[in-house]
Amino acid sequence: MFSKKFIFAAVVVILFIGGIFLVSEYKKEEPESKSVLSETDESIERFFGKEDSKVIVTEFSDFECPACVYFSPTAKKIRELYKDKIKFVFKQYPLEQHQYAFMAAEASECAGDQDKFWEYEEILFENSKNLTADDLKKYASSLNLDIEKFNFCLDNHSFADKVEANIKEGADRDVSGTPTTFVNDKKVKGAVSFEEIQKIIEEELLKVGS
Repeated sequence: MFSKKFIFAAVVVILFIGGIFLVSEYKKEEPESKSVLSETDESIERFFGKEDSKVIVTEFSDFECPACVYFSPTAKKIRELYKDKIKFVFKQYPLEQHQYAFMAAEASECAGDQDKFWEYEEILFENSKNLTADDLKKYASSLNLDIEKFNFCLDNHSFADKVEANIKEGADRDVSGTPTTFVNDKKVKGAVSFEEIQKIIEEELLKVGS
């Protein structure tokens, strides 16, 4: 027969091994949120067109800004007309006075994480007065995104750091309002006409021989 000491030692070992198993099982579930957040890269660019173009059009914009809403068809026309010649980059610049602008910026990045940035951007500008969290999730659903992944991304502010990085970049480039567009280093303030910005793009294309 086994001694009491042997039985006690065996029980301790069993409990110890079981404890390791329980801890390891718990840790399997915990990192899920961390892994999604850690994959976010502040350097990710939402761009349209020719990636290696020497003419870069950069728009700093705010989804709750009336002037940005007005400018959005012009920006879309630029992208579509010059898609083989320029690189069009969208930068987030939500203004503090706009209650839902920062969250809408985050939501657009979450949509971009599922390769639907430009489709979602268009929906946001079309619905700039309806940008609550419920609205943002509804728009994601209308694009048939993985809604669980989208909601997790938005609720956990997965792209908050990226939006903040865009804001800092804009401030470093003396962006004081939206929309502000740069054609290479040429700064264009406000919702200018298509013709006005087209002229600058054409000038820059001539410089680089495109």
